[in-house]
Amino acid sequence: MQKNFHADLVTALKIFITIFLFSALFFKPSLSFPRFVHLTKAIVETHKTSIDEIQNKYQILVSDSFKFNNKTFIEVTPGLSIIALASYIPYHTYIKPKLVNLLTHDNTLEFKLSQFVMALSTIIPFSALLVSVFFLSLRNEGCPIQKSIFYSFFLYFGTPVMFYSLRLNTGQNLLEAALLFLSFCILRASKSSEPPVIFLSGIFAGLAIFANGSAVCYLLLYPLMVLFFHRKANLIFW
Repeated sequence: MQKNFHADLVTALKIFITIFLFSALFFKPSLSFPRFVHLTKAIVETHKTSIDEIQNKYQILVSDSFKFNNKTFIEVTPGLSIIALASYIPYHTYIKPKLVNLLTHDNTLEFKLSQFVMALSTIIPFSALLVSVFFLSLRNEGCPIQKSIFYSFFLYFGTPVMFYSLRLNTGQNLLEAALLFLSFCILRASKSSEPPVIFLSGIFAGLAIFANGSAVCYLLLYPLMVLFFHRKANLIFW
């Protein structure tokens, strides 16, 4: 059993790397709906959460924004922008200064490159994580390995997952899906109802709300899921 689990982890890692490289290779920068890029840049470059200076610098306006005290803020939840700091801060600190001669003459190029850098810590790894965890969940349910691999790649190529993994401007949907699925899998795979297990699952559910506000609906179902998975295990049919 332990040997099979180790083999499944190796396969899941290979799936993760495959999806990660594919998403990175075919990532598509876009100038439409630049809200997350603006907020990440504003936090790092101006040390503010208002995006007025970034809009003026790149002359790219954010339509889904609002004014407060004559300052402009994005309307959507900021989770993706915050997570993107993990890759954008090192890029802005160490790499961008070395490209100054190339980027100062083309703000559009710099803006698109920044999108790709932010995607490296958000939609690209999270899409790979979603698919690889989906594979492990299928194996945990007893699905044959060949079918598990097929269904996992079908999840990516046959559903909107691939679309969202290649575009940062709508990436909040992908982060929400990946984090909610992780929360679900922790409850499903765990054989105990210990508080640390529920707490860990709840952390991912909370991060999903931070990534996309629509995930708040999941909170209404979360207590029921905890009861269902840990008090009525004999009724599970999934």
